[in-house]
Amino acid sequence: MAKPTAAEIEERLAQLERENRRYRKAFASSTSLILIAAPKDGRIVDVNETLAAATGYSREELVGRITTDLGLWKQVEDRNQVLATLRRDGVVRDLEVEMRTKAGNRLDLRLSVEMVPDPDEPVLIGIGRDVTQHNRTIS
Repeated sequence: MAKPTAAEIEERLAQLERENRRYRKAFASSTSLILIAAPKDGRIVDVNETLAAATGYSREELVGRITTDLGLWKQVEDRNQVLATLRRDGVVRDLEVEMRTKAGNRLDLRLSVEMVPDPDEPVLIGIGRDVTQHNRTIS
């Protein structure tokens, strides 16, 4: 197999940069709450502004921290259930959990989490939908 030329490498890098910009835009503009975390210790790698706004934390206050240290889980057992399901099934789909905002207010989420394997740096991607208002309406 022939080695790629410098022009081919540059084109491939440009293509990857375009793809990265598209994914970053989707991440940033999503109305879903999105969190990326390291599976080893649960440290938050990135969040979108929707999650930051819903929790009352700034992105800077969240990145590098652990959700349990921040008190985001009302019931740590819910986090343990998410992790156990991930280990067993590799994915969590539409699990309703009760979280807490920075101000201590209730935040009901319908949560999906998936492991993204990578030999260098695997991550967990959690996507939540705020169902707090819906739950208040039906109760």
